[in-house]
Amino acid sequence: MGCVLWLGVCADMRADDNSAEFTDLSGAIQHPLQTGTKAGSVLIFYWHDCPICNSYAPEINRLTSDYPNFAFYIVQVDPDLTVSTAKTHAHQYSLSPPVLLDPRHRLVSLAKATVAPEAVVFGKDEKVLYRGRIDNLYADLNKRRSEATEHNLRDALDAIAAGQLVKSQPPAVGCLIATSVAAVAAPTFDKDIAPIVFHNCAVCHRPGEVAPFSLLTYGDASKRAKQIARVTGDKIMPPWKAEPGFGEFTNDRHLSAEQIALFRDWAESGTPEGSSKDLPPAPKFTDGWTLGEPDVVLEPDEDYDLGAEGPDIYRCFVIPTKLTEDHYIRALEVRPGNRKVVHHVIVHFDTTGAARELDARDPGPGYTAFGGVGFRSSGMIGGWAPGILPSFLPEGVGRMLPSNADLVVQVHYHRSGKPEKDRTKVGLYFARGTVDKKIRAWPLAKLLLRIPPGESNYVARASLDIPQDLTAYRVTPHMHLLGKDMKVTATLPDGSLVPLVHVSDWDFNWQTSYVFKNPLHLPKGTRLDMEAHYDNSSGNPLNPANPPKLVRWGEQTTDEMCLAFVAYTLDKEHLTKNTNNESEQTSSKP
Repeated sequence: MGCVLWLGVCADMRADDNSAEFTDLSGAIQHPLQTGTKAGSVLIFYWHDCPICNSYAPEINRLTSDYPNFAFYIVQVDPDLTVSTAKTHAHQYSLSPPVLLDPRHRLVSLAKATVAPEAVVFGKDEKVLYRGRIDNLYADLNKRRSEATEHNLRDALDAIAAGQLVKSQPPAVGCLIATSVAAVAAPTFDKDIAPIVFHNCAVCHRPGEVAPFSLLTYGDASKRAKQIARVTGDKIMPPWKAEPGFGEFTNDRHLSAEQIALFRDWAESGTPEGSSKDLPPAPKFTDGWTLGEPDVVLEPDEDYDLGAEGPDIYRCFVIPTKLTEDHYIRALEVRPGNRKVVHHVIVHFDTTGAARELDARDPGPGYTAFGGVGFRSSGMIGGWAPGILPSFLPEGVGRMLPSNADLVVQVHYHRSGKPEKDRTKVGLYFARGTVDKKIRAWPLAKLLLRIPPGESNYVARASLDIPQDLTAYRVTPHMHLLGKDMKVTATLPDGSLVPLVHVSDWDFNWQTSYVFKNPLHLPKGTRLDMEAHYDNSSGNPLNPANPPKLVRWGEQTTDEMCLAFVAYTLDKEHLTKNTNNESEQTSSKP
């Protein structure tokens, strides 16, 4: 058979009589490359623990139902996937097409599949008629539109059914499929890769944690070597957005250029395991509460039910503290109830009753709010994101939590492809001994935002002069979906520049509070400067408006924000001496 070229894709895919025979999970024999009486065979290549794949499960089921003239198959590419685990997965996600296991990557090779979820459509004579994405829901890794605007696989099936040539075959976005390559002298897992994984990745990529799969063993990492090289090379993982060298942080998780190169070279050279004598001990993690048993554990009265698909949800849960007196908090720890769907958590407190009113107007537990909590918060006291471990404030420093305050726990949920439940808990640790200084949060903000439609590089700036000596502990940038980058600096009275943070590739899904390695003394007269850029053009795949529209400051999905919270204490404040009554008057300004 000749090689038919459509859009640069070689479609010569004939196998011998037996090479394409598979048994599905029910034991039935399947010949996925043979169309029989169908218009074509649709193979969707799938990693069972890839979040992108699983988010497509409902759409795959709809496609199977909407196009009965095509034979659909799900091809599981994980070489270690057992029939039992595959059956459990198929049941959890209600997968309707037959599921085929491809541990030796026979179908991967025949279809030349490289990504999951990638759809490959075979027609008569086992020719490839389409290879590409299901739709454009994902613009790239970690860049998910609110909904798909192009349905490429559906368009392809419509064209094939009508006997027409498929003209557009955009590449799929998802988890790369590793294939073996010739082994050459290269880094080994035991000596070179494991130390990086254990230090930078294992906090999330271990059983029971938020990451979709574990990376604690050679087998775990080797079968995903190409994907690891891709996401580390693109600096998608580990999720650290601050530019190296612009500020120093205790919670820094970025990889060096040398470490990124090690992952690439290891993947390209066949993932050699190395010698067990070089393998460092696996990291040990604390079960339960990282900081020990909290003084108070707070949680909603009932589970929150999250649907299988749809846009992300930002749900605020109002939890009365029932504290009869003021308390200083030295730490807060968040324990997500369902780490599969909890992306990050931000905890505020409310003394006005506004959160309760919003909760009462919204059916079910909690209420929905996007950029903030829907009202002027009395204060933000902590949060959680994957890879960020809780810690205690310095000795003698505390955060005031007034009596009878309500916690407002905003949880960012992303869908898993099947219905889920969550009940996230918050643990409070009271200060021990005497608190001499309050920690405060100062929002450096540009409130008068006016981002024109079509503007791809809108600039927003804000500055302020510090009126008294203070010590800064952390900085937390915040924008919405149009944000591109943000830089925050401090200019001391002598003119010297102190870098605070530079997020050069803003991602709303990976918001982080950057904790300074050494607290920064900022004397009176220091000027704080913030500069941020926004993309409100149609070229921004995350733009919630299509076509773009004028965007101003606001709480909603289609609004924007521009601020950086700076956590600080006042140098002259000494609560134990009661010598600075003026500092007690406000917690929003230094």
